[in-house]
Amino acid sequence: MRHTARALIIRDKKLLLVTGHDADFWWTPGGGLEENETSLEALHREVLEELSARISSVRPYASYTFEDQAVDCFIVEVIDEIKLANEITKSMWFSKHDSIRLSRGVEFQLLPMLIRDDLL
Repeated sequence: MRHTARALIIRDKKLLLVTGHDADFWWTPGGGLEENETSLEALHREVLEELSARISSVRPYASYTFEDQAVDCFIVEVIDEIKLANEITKSMWFSKHDSIRLSRGVEFQLLPMLIRDDLL
């Protein structure tokens, strides 16, 4: 099972989503843990790699298992202006009213929690 750490960057009840690699769906920034890496270490590394931004605050939000992934989600604020790195080609601020194709984990696990908790 793949273990991932995901950044939930929320502003004005909108969630930052990214896409890349010619994908036809959107997901939250983050990625897989490397060997001997904690979720928080992976989160900091992935946000820097994907968004060229440093994290200023972080708090655990939710963990879930979906298909072949164990996912740790953190509500994150960043210090720097977000600048997409090579592996990420687009970003958007997603509201619960938007109609786009989301990763299955975001759509079926994360989005219902964020709406329930009035974060989106």
